[in-house]
Parts: sequence; structure tokens; C-alpha cells
Amino acid sequence: MSSAVNEIFQDVEFKAQLLVKSWHNFYIEISQHLPETYQPEMKELSNNLEKALEKLLGELRSPTLTIATTGTTSSGKSTLVNLLCEAEIVPMAVSEMSAGVVTIEYSDKISLVIDETPEATWECGE
Repeated sequence: MSSAVNEIFQDVEFKAQLLVKSWHNFYIEISQHLPETYQPEMKELSNNLEKALEKLLGELRSPTLTIATTGTTSSGKSTLVNLLCEAEIVPMAVSEMSAGVVTIEYSDKISLVIDETPEATWECGE
């Protein structure tokens, strides 16, 4: 991921973590002043917010981007994907490899797994 995009993700993550802390403090404070009948609803709201923020934080730490490409053989599809990933992950070949599905996940380890594709003319595996 480019450093500019990474900085944006880190900034949003930092703000989300601040929101978690702020909400927790607010929840404790407001709960002391509300009647007992409001407690279950407040607890449910708090749990839902915490789940949503955890999901957001997880997606920020491991973002998923879906890109669909189409084009003739050697038109630059793999080159474009590699450029967007800032790494040579997707193989670039002069033979046809246009019928596969490629899923790219962020990781500290660079690897390529090509799932078995029926009647594939290319090599599958990791």
C-alpha cells in the first residue's frame, strides 16, 4: 500500500480508537444518571457500536479491494494489478492466463496462490 494511503488508514484507525475510548467514558458517565429501565438499551447500543468499530478497525488493518479486469491477451491486465499493489505479485505471461480469479490479501509475506481451475493451461499452486 502506498505511504499516503497507509497514513490515511492509520489516521482513521487512530480516530476510531479515540471514539472507542470517548464512547466508553461517556457510556459510564451517562449510565449513572439514567433510570434502570434504560440500562439494557444502553448496553445494546454500546455493544453494537463497539462491534461496528472493531469491524472498522479490522478492515483498516487488513483492507480488501476488489478489482475486475478484462482485456485481450497481453493487454496489461496483470501489469496494472501489480502496479496497484506496488509489487510484482500477479504473473505476467505472454501466453493466455486471462480466465482465472485472483484474490490479493494484504500480508507481510508475499506469496501467490493460484487455485485449481478446471481445464487451466497454466500452473496452479503456491
